[in-house]
Amino acid sequence: MAGAAQQVTIDGHRLKLTNLDKVLYPQAGTTKAEVIQYLVQVAPAMLPHVADRALTRKRYPHGVGVPGTEPELFFEKNLPEHAPKWIRRVEVDHGSQTVTYPVVEHAADLAWLGQMAALELHVHQWRIPGDDGVWRPDRLVLDLDPGPGAGLAECAVVAHEARSLLESVGLETVPVTSGSKGLHLYAPLDGEHDTEYVNAFAKQIAEALTAEMPELVVSSMTKSVRHGKVLVDWSQNNGNKTTITPYSLRGTHHPFVAAPRDWDEIDDELRNLDLDDVLERIDELGDLFAPLLPAATHVDADDVPRSSRPGGPVEVMLASTGSDRIAEDPRTWAYEMKWDGIRAAASVDDGVTLTTRNGNDVTVSYPEVVEALAVLGLGEVVLDGELVAFDDDGAPDFGLLQRRMGVTKPNDVRPLRDQVPVHYLAFDLLERAGESLRSDSYEDRRAALGRLGIGDDEDAVVRVPPAFDGSLDDAVAESLDRGLEGVLAKRRASTYRAERSKSWIKIKHQRTQDVVVVGWQPGTGTRGSIGSLLLAVHRDGELSYVGKVGTGFTQAVLKKLHGQLVDLEVDDAPVDGVPREVARVAHWVEPALVGEVAMSGWTHDGHVRHATWRGLRAEMDTSAVVVESP
Repeated sequence: MAGAAQQVTIDGHRLKLTNLDKVLYPQAGTTKAEVIQYLVQVAPAMLPHVADRALTRKRYPHGVGVPGTEPELFFEKNLPEHAPKWIRRVEVDHGSQTVTYPVVEHAADLAWLGQMAALELHVHQWRIPGDDGVWRPDRLVLDLDPGPGAGLAECAVVAHEARSLLESVGLETVPVTSGSKGLHLYAPLDGEHDTEYVNAFAKQIAEALTAEMPELVVSSMTKSVRHGKVLVDWSQNNGNKTTITPYSLRGTHHPFVAAPRDWDEIDDELRNLDLDDVLERIDELGDLFAPLLPAATHVDADDVPRSSRPGGPVEVMLASTGSDRIAEDPRTWAYEMKWDGIRAAASVDDGVTLTTRNGNDVTVSYPEVVEALAVLGLGEVVLDGELVAFDDDGAPDFGLLQRRMGVTKPNDVRPLRDQVPVHYLAFDLLERAGESLRSDSYEDRRAALGRLGIGDDEDAVVRVPPAFDGSLDDAVAESLDRGLEGVLAKRRASTYRAERSKSWIKIKHQRTQDVVVVGWQPGTGTRGSIGSLLLAVHRDGELSYVGKVGTGFTQAVLKKLHGQLVDLEVDDAPVDGVPREVARVAHWVEPALVGEVAMSGWTHDGHVRHATWRGLRAEMDTSAVVVESP
């Protein structure tokens, strides 16, 4: 989606989008087109949480401006007459006035809001009332708002205490980083009480927190008592007030989002997430705000993929990194090619379910794989394998595969399955006819997989790539010839354990090294704000500077990294030994992000040689980053 103007059809609704090149977030370079694209992509997660709720908007017609300037914005309740006729309207009597609100139901509605530069979307905690006209909230919200001298770290402390208090009265809680200064804490309600009752209850919770943590919490909005403390704003539950909806953008200088979080993330290193972070998390983690949905709205077959397999996601076995010397005996080890795709378990019974290693159901994204598995007559089985897209030369292309990732709407998937066909390469059999094969040896499981009759035709959508018959050196050579990323060595006698095991060894052609990001240097021209990242690893227990990396980035990656690094910026270098010419123009950051680089080796002074950025390693702790063996 680019250009100055465009006619698009979304959810069957025709929409004219104009001024798409207009930059709405100058600091990040985010255009109106990118905002609209985000809203359309996030729609499956956001729509259930705005369903049947009156929507107010903060509009920024000229963008959010740059730091030090005040943007032109206005708060809009009534839906303008020129709004598309398909958008649902509802009249709400607020006593002093009657407001005609929009009720967002489609991705097309969100796209129109993006066209209008309505960056912030706010809703009430109640849904449109029934015939009696009474507002009955179905969720409670506490707005943890840090005063001067306090921030997200202090909000995190209060959030944990509030969680304990609410759970003591039977209320499950979900935290949301607001995308601005604070943290929102939500709890689902049964909808039996009116807004006056819920507002009074929320006030009691706020006062209890103030009594429990007087050194950190206030429940009064008086500015003079808020320094260094967190205001627990209970008044958001007032029937006339609204709160920014989860997954909405904020009118901040960076395109941050009100993002649902997991409780394990709520700590003193908490940071806001931007639109790229949120889309990636939805793809990996699903909708973390789902516990706030009534049971009837948990499933939307067109928008929100879910697992239909009893027993939940399939836990998979992972390989450890090792050298060819470890696994060079073909009598003990079998060798398979390493495919650069998405690891996925395929559960086949009455239907087919595809589940990633993170537990995400991606069935609707790959219908060609589902159809191919369904017609094979496999019976009741659970397969382990890889979803792969191939380039014109027949080599796996992960960049190509990314065009299919996260696409769930049938109208979007349909053209992509022809443009970027995806194959499923099955390499293990975990269950058959209701019985687990995980305790069987690798050789026995592979034999059972072979008896399913799937075949190894390279043109087939679903196939079983054969294990390599020969030495490890020959397997590595073939992998190189075929443009693959390496070889997997699997111990023939090994059982299948849902963990990272040394019975499976991945041997990559390219040398890689985990690194800690300690700073960055500005870029020029199209490189925007980041020209290179400054790197470190632990040597003898201390972080040691190991050079920089300036290649391997896309513009989207650079934008995302910049948002993360701005939040981590510090005044002084967190490492010693940085060359003067590097330090002179460096921006230093707290050493909190772990990444991976490809490299040709080490220089004589211990710096990475010919490094290329491969991506962040969010699952790794910085303390684990040490020099890796070749």
